[in-house]
Amino acid sequence: MSERVFIYPTDTVWGIGGSIHTKGMALLVNKIKGHQEVKPLSVLFLNLDMLSDYFMLELLDRDWLIHLFQLEATLGLPVSWLKKEIPKEAYSGSDFICVRVLDTNEISSMFSVSGGPVYTTSFNLKGEAALSSLEKVKSLKEKIAPNAQLFESTETLSGHSSTIVIISETEDFKILRSGTRVGEIEEHLKLLTT
Repeated sequence: MSERVFIYPTDTVWGIGGSIHTKGMALLVNKIKGHQEVKPLSVLFLNLDMLSDYFMLELLDRDWLIHLFQLEATLGLPVSWLKKEIPKEAYSGSDFICVRVLDTNEISSMFSVSGGPVYTTSFNLKGEAALSSLEKVKSLKEKIAPNAQLFESTETLSGHSSTIVIISETEDFKILRSGTRVGEIEEHLKLLTT
């Protein structure tokens, strides 16, 4: 387990986060972004095996889930599906927890340091656009998070937010936020409900 804050590329924008097992990490990440209170954060997992350690996913097809996360999706899972504790600061009293699954070289390197799931949110100041270029990330890092560990990538990211899909306990889906691939995601959701 690491007490460090991490800055890393996701499949859409640069992210910032830290281990969910470090007390006060969600507050620290929120403060770096300019929030005075703890706002809900997504939780990033390296793979479905790790996600399955924390959530009951038996109702969802494994291949279906893998493809959903490849479509730049964030999935809100019911808190009642938890098998292992995730700090309440991640979901701030909500009845769902947003999760992402990404397995890239940079994310894998970060997980070797974090030792487990990390809070994740876009790396930008409150009210400003998320970052997609390494140069802008380095500049902002020096201003607001100079001690954060940066996992560099030269890949240019889309700069668009992921689509947030919420699944209820009754297995109904709701799109909470539309990303650029929302049409593909809506078609993919039909595969599980037909």
